[in-house]
Amino acid sequence: KKDYNTNGSATLNFHITKDITLKTLLGIDLSNSRSYIFDSKKNAAGANAEGRVKDVHETELTWISSTVLGWTKSFENKHTLSAMVGVELKDEKSNGLRVSESKIPIEKLPVIGYGPDENTSAYASESSEGTLSYFGRFGYSLADEKYNISVNVRRDASSIFGGDVQAVLFGSVGATWILSK
Repeated sequence: KKDYNTNGSATLNFHITKDITLKTLLGIDLSNSRSYIFDSKKNAAGANAEGRVKDVHETELTWISSTVLGWTKSFENKHTLSAMVGVELKDEKSNGLRVSESKIPIEKLPVIGYGPDENTSAYASESSEGTLSYFGRFGYSLADEKYNISVNVRRDASSIFGGDVQAVLFGSVGATWILSK
């Protein structure tokens, strides 16, 4: 079996003003694998098939991009307001090919294609999934972050949801009180 995997990411941070930042991230993951399997008719794995050869190829490519714009402002060393909005894109593609042959006529030459066609099977697959997300947060802190409140929202649209629901909206509200301050 041979596996090849490559991944990487890059992040850019921009300080537009002292209160506004922009962060963008791009990541990629590529994997490739190939398996070549021979089961001799002389052992348990290949005995029922009178010898078997399998050749499997699989490739997967995933990329993700995320961009976030943030804002933070403090007032009178007592109050802090913050806001953030962002967008995220993700795409996943995969394909595969699986070929097998049983009743190998010449075990010293375990190659697909030398036996009768009825003993050969092939299967191919391909899939693609995509997601688009928007998200945001608004926060308020009082007394050097002793008391905090935040409101969050996120909308995910995905090709895997299917049916009548192509997008889902999530929301949350949170509050904290740090007793040690």
